[in-house]
Amino acid sequence: MGIYNKTTNFYSDGIDRFIVLTVATERNENLLRFEESCKLNNIPYVVLGLGDKWESGKAQDGVLLEPGGAQKIIYLRDEIKNWGDLENTIILFTDSYDVIFNDSPKEIVRKFREFKTPILFSAEKTCWPNQDLADEYPEVDVEYKFLNSGGIIGYGDHILKMVDIEIEKSDDDQEFYTNYFLNLNNQIPTPIKTDDEEFQSEMLEMVRQNYGDDLILCNVNPVVGEFGLLFGSYFKKIECVDTDYNIRLNNLSEIYDYTANNLESLEEKPNILFIYDINTNDVELYEDYAKTYDEVIMIVDFSDGMFTTKNIGKLLPSYRVRNWSMRNENGWLSIKKDTEAINKVIKLDYQQKLFQTLNLAIEEVEVEGGRIHNRVTNTTPSVLHGNGPQQTKERLNEIYEELNFDSSIHNGGNKILMNIFLDFEVSDIDQVFDQIRYLNYPKYNINLELYYGDESMTYKIDRFIEKFKSEYNLISKTFSTESKSKRRNTSIVESLKYDVDYVINMDCNYIFRNRESLKLLMKEGKNIISPMIVGEGTEWVNFWFRTDKDGYLLDSDEQEQIKKFEIHGNFSVGYITGIIMFNSNIIPNIIDLYDKNMELYDEGDFDINFSRNILRRGYQLWITNNNYFGGII
Repeated sequence: MGIYNKTTNFYSDGIDRFIVLTVATERNENLLRFEESCKLNNIPYVVLGLGDKWESGKAQDGVLLEPGGAQKIIYLRDEIKNWGDLENTIILFTDSYDVIFNDSPKEIVRKFREFKTPILFSAEKTCWPNQDLADEYPEVDVEYKFLNSGGIIGYGDHILKMVDIEIEKSDDDQEFYTNYFLNLNNQIPTPIKTDDEEFQSEMLEMVRQNYGDDLILCNVNPVVGEFGLLFGSYFKKIECVDTDYNIRLNNLSEIYDYTANNLESLEEKPNILFIYDINTNDVELYEDYAKTYDEVIMIVDFSDGMFTTKNIGKLLPSYRVRNWSMRNENGWLSIKKDTEAINKVIKLDYQQKLFQTLNLAIEEVEVEGGRIHNRVTNTTPSVLHGNGPQQTKERLNEIYEELNFDSSIHNGGNKILMNIFLDFEVSDIDQVFDQIRYLNYPKYNINLELYYGDESMTYKIDRFIEKFKSEYNLISKTFSTESKSKRRNTSIVESLKYDVDYVINMDCNYIFRNRESLKLLMKEGKNIISPMIVGEGTEWVNFWFRTDKDGYLLDSDEQEQIKKFEIHGNFSVGYITGIIMFNSNIIPNIIDLYDKNMELYDEGDFDINFSRNILRRGYQLWITNNNYFGGII
């Protein structure tokens, strides 16, 4: 199991410690957004599984397209089973690729404690993945009535008890948790092939482990003396209740220490009741027994159709099936102890106080005063989960950008490194320098690195540096006869030396004509983005919407629609070139991607190779046509 970011720094308020756990098998910009969200809110977190193969349902960009996801349960189980002090550890286990935070650990812990439950699940409006289970849920007058496994918070010991099971990676995690919440996992174990002797001995072993032999067991409606002999081998005193006729017919007085026609007539009140072959007509009586006696053990016959695996949990909520034999379709039940009553341990966040799910709720959620706000429930959730279709993922990102409106963008407070590559033919490189100086951005926050391979450019480069070096934070030059791909790869490596927020790689034949271009690109909030640049009077544009497996252009309607500004926005594409802005956080992860696999491409296609490598590394390439940015010279 891979661990991307391991921390031992728990948040602690002196009562409990708190940490967030999540799963991500590939590093991409969605994970970076999750991590940034944690850091912005000072949330300690651990990412499990990075670098591992995802084997738990078909997924795209980290989002499940079909039932699956039990691999996350396995990661959670294996991570916490060796932790100490779980009873004083609050764990928030969440998805990563479509989740952001909007609260501090202190506030999250406070909200959780208000629910007064060991485990709290997120809630959503749809019953996924098994719609048939919708009728099994408690009747509540809310829209968010179904469990969502994308958000779980609880005490570690209770969470471990829930997930400390053997489960296949191909299973669905949400269905598992749903069944657990509805008590189906706990109610109906997998039937096993067993003979009568094993079936009975398991019941006897349960009472041996839980009760002293000095307690009194009463067999209600014993029919024959078979179970009297079984329990009589352990308990010092056993009783039975039956008709006088049946007591005489089966010689029950020889087996039991005391017999009576009803429970009220027994010599002593029993501690434990045993009932053979229960029926649906007496379920209220059985529920009363559960409240009156320390233990009730009952045999149920599933073959007669009265009790089924679907109705037994509702008919007998105080009991759970302990074992079920396929041989004779019999099961045996016992009372649930308070610590075992799942519906008392787990609650759902019906009002979206801590967890907010976006599926079918986009119109309800807004940003108000820097906080996520649900207008319908009038709550301010701490965790936002963009579960559901692509539109919820897009809305999640919009909300994140609204929440983290960066005044430093508008004030020019972010630091920038601009790598300018003077290795394309232009009529005059002074024109390149002029358009950089033209940008409306504080020059003291800009570093310029000029890469060139033609010595005839040295004079003009030196003149520019000498004249304007006092205006910029730094201007330097690098002469290199390397190829375009290696020169750009070098620039990425050298970028690591700079303390900056953004890195821009810019070919000299592309120019900005919009003075606000740097701020506009930052405002889009992408890790890798290019401004759309159209070659004036030509068909050329610096992106390809769709590409084949080798990175070359495929026809698409969107290509022309974006190019002609028929549709506006940010678009995830297959290829970008010319001017590329990188969030500096991702630079360490892309240092080899300009040069990797270049043996498969002509040198002039270095940008195609780079785009292909970026996509394979798990990042998205974005093009924006929200504004006019510039042209090609």
